Amino acid sequence: MIEQIGNGVKNINILVLAVVYRGLAIPIRWTLLDKRGNSNTQERIDLLAGFIKQFGKISILGLLADREFVGEKWFNYLKNEGIDFIIRIKKNAKTTNSQGQEVPVQNLFLHLKLAEQLTLEDSRLITGVKVYCSHSLPRVRQGREGESSAAVGDGAGQRAPRTVATLAAGIDDAGE
Repeated sequence: MIEQIGNGVKNINILVLAVVYRGLAIPIRWTLLDKRGNSNTQERIDLLAGFIKQFGKISILGLLADREFVGEKWFNYLKNEGIDFIIRIKKNAKTTNSQGQEVPVQNLFLHLKLAEQLTLEDSRLITGVKVYCSHSLPRVRQGREGESSAAVGDGAGQRAPRTVATLAAGIDDAGE
């Protein structure tokens, strides 16, 4: 799990890599960013590469991250390294429907009912990278903010969407 912490009083910006255990995120690596705003792809790669050097890729079941951790270079890095990932995406992120038309990702899941989750069988382009799209609705209607859409990347490029969806199912359990 990657999380970024900051506030408006002082320029405190920490990029954190944590292990999720029984729903609790335990920080294991972090870097202080001497700037406001989001981390960039190279900062994320450096943090993850440090973890891999210390613990090896074998210790990574998957990477869970929030909406600001997207981008073609980042997605490609994770796929090239063989790291499965589940990254929440904005509901208006552009992708293609089954007819090849560009649409907001939320349009692919308008038919879902409360407490339903779906990972599409076919991969779609998000930020120029083929990933599976997954979406879930909460058990109780909380307005549209309770929904989660995710780009689900199969780092190995060999798993069926249903297998990758088992990682996506945990996105709501890991917190916001």
